[in-house]
Amino acid sequence: MRRAGALLAVVVLAACAGIRGGPAPAIERADAAFRGGRYADAATAYEQHLRERPDDERNERVRLRLALIHLVYGAPATDAARGERWLNDLVALHPDGDFRDVAQYVLALRGRLNSLQGAAGSGQASERELRERIARLEAQLEALRRIDLERRDP
Repeated sequence: MRRAGALLAVVVLAACAGIRGGPAPAIERADAAFRGGRYADAATAYEQHLRERPDDERNERVRLRLALIHLVYGAPATDAARGERWLNDLVALHPDGDFRDVAQYVLALRGRLNSLQGAAGSGQASERELRERIARLEAQLEALRRIDLERRDP
């Protein structure tokens, strides 16, 4: 009887060791990469997390970070359309979420930036005026980036 109990304990410990020795969940890898400035790695792991855990309560934050990666951090390259898709997904899938207003604000800024670029192309605004407006928009996006970095991961 003692021998069976000892054998069972060894089997349980071995199983637990195997579980701990496996790869970290995608969200943990993504958060670590994001904090470390490895944004391309973070994007890949965040996307994997969304595929593996589509109903996870952290997915709103994941979508915001994916948007920031593509709009601000440029990993692997800046992709405004992709970043905007992540923001639109966030608004649609998390209508009562904590980051919904932030996402809508960034989308509004992007819309203003796109209209400024259109005005520049058509000659409706002076170059100086456009540069000033773009600088204000970039400062607002930078402020959002800092807010995200200062927030603790849940």
